Amino acid sequence: VEDLYALRRLANTYIGEEGTLWKMYEIPDHEQLLFHNVSSNEKIMEDCLNKKEIRRIARENIEACEMLRARRKCYFEKKEAHKLMMEEYASMSIQSMYHQWKARRKLR
Repeated sequence: VEDLYALRRLANTYIGEEGTLWKMYEIPDHEQLLFHNVSSNEKIMEDCLNKKEIRRIARENIEACEMLRARRKCYFEKKEAHKLMMEEYASMSIQSMYHQWKARRKLR
């Protein structure tokens, strides 16, 4: 029973976070919790939960959060690399214009 509560606390730390597959809702009519997988539209009521399901929900939410963090990191690294490339291009263009201006000035 203690393992089940520990797994449930682990699952609750990730449920509702941005990028997670499983969302947790409270159904006031039944006074139960509903776990909803938004990608596969799978729904599990609290009375049908067992240790295996909680472990699966926690694992999938942790994987989804890590995947979102990796995607964001990749996006920001790509954005930073593009910015550096554009700065390099701008500096080369300005340098080229300066050399052309300097050469024209020498001809005068």
